[in-house]
Amino acid sequence: PNLQNIGASWSELLSLDAVSFTDSSYSLTDFGSKMALLPLEPRFSKSILLAASTFNCSVEMVSLISILTEKHILFTPRKENKKVIENNRKKFVSEYGDILMLLNVYNSYILVRKSCRDKTSDERQCISDNWCQEHAVNSRALCNVQKIRKQLFAKMKALDLPVISAQSTY
Repeated sequence: PNLQNIGASWSELLSLDAVSFTDSSYSLTDFGSKMALLPLEPRFSKSILLAASTFNCSVEMVSLISILTEKHILFTPRKENKKVIENNRKKFVSEYGDILMLLNVYNSYILVRKSCRDKTSDERQCISDNWCQEHAVNSRALCNVQKIRKQLFAKMKALDLPVISAQSTY
């Protein structure tokens, strides 16, 4: 990598408190050591650590980060379905932006999956596939979000990080 990119990387790590700079050299901080244990970009690792230790919302943060690591959750609807799909998606819109809208999509998908637990595997798949079509949502992407989320929770538990939801503090 060129020197400019290396400098930008060091600057980012400094801003995240992952490294410190003293006596003309960089060194990994204790916080940076913890960040390095999570298999994520540094900014995401810091977000999870702060969500777990300071803000008591690690469940929500893991969901958001899992969503952000997956691309193409929403499809562009076809012309013939556009109005119907836009209407179906209205319930997901958040005044706080697109990321929270995607979280609403994911949470709704999970509710659909949970609502048909007593169904056969094929029936569950059919119901969730239909829901995804009605909302022009990429079911594969949401399955990947679920997998990433489970992996991150397993890693958090292995590192003894609290898995806590902000909803439990209401």
